[in-house]
Order: sequence, then structure tokens, then C-alpha cells
Amino acid sequence: MPFHHQALEHGHCKIWACAHGYHRLASSRVDWWDRRTDMTNPNRRAMASLTMLVSSTIWNEHNARIFRHKSAPPLILLKIVTDEASLWVTAGAKKLGKIVLSK
Repeated sequence: MPFHHQALEHGHCKIWACAHGYHRLASSRVDWWDRRTDMTNPNRRAMASLTMLVSSTIWNEHNARIFRHKSAPPLILLKIVTDEASLWVTAGAKKLGKIVLSK
């Protein structure tokens, strides 16, 4: 077998190994999400909202670091999440307030 075919075959195996690893990661995220939003969980809607808030905050921080070369310390990010959660509660997400804004 010519060298370039061996290299392609080897690269093909690496790609499938990565894809298999990603599939396991994706499956574990789905399992995690299913446990958080299980119909028997009394706080499932609040947990789903909190997950979306934290995820969007992390994503926005990622973009700020990559594109604007700015970063915020963790306590500022926590404040952003709690401030946003407060706005969501004001807009009607009452159950979110029970798990996030308890004082």
C-alpha cells in the first residue's frame, strides 16, 4: 500500500475515534439534561432556565475573550447570571427565583 493511502487510513481511524468520543460526550450531555428536566423533578423548569442562563453567560464570556480580548472574573460572571435571573423572575419565571434568588 502506498504511503499516502496508509496515512489516509490512519487519519481516518483518528477521525472515527474522535467522532466516537464526541458521541459519548453528547450522549452524556443528553443524559445529564434528561435527569435535570425529568418530569418527576419539581424544579425541572427552573433547572432548565438556569442551565440556559449559565450556558449563555459562558458563551458570551468565551466570545469576549476570543474576539475582544477581554475577560471577566468568575464573581462578575456569577453576578451577571443572578442579575439576568432576576430579570427572568420579574418577567414571570417564578420557579427560577426559588432556586436562584433565595435570600
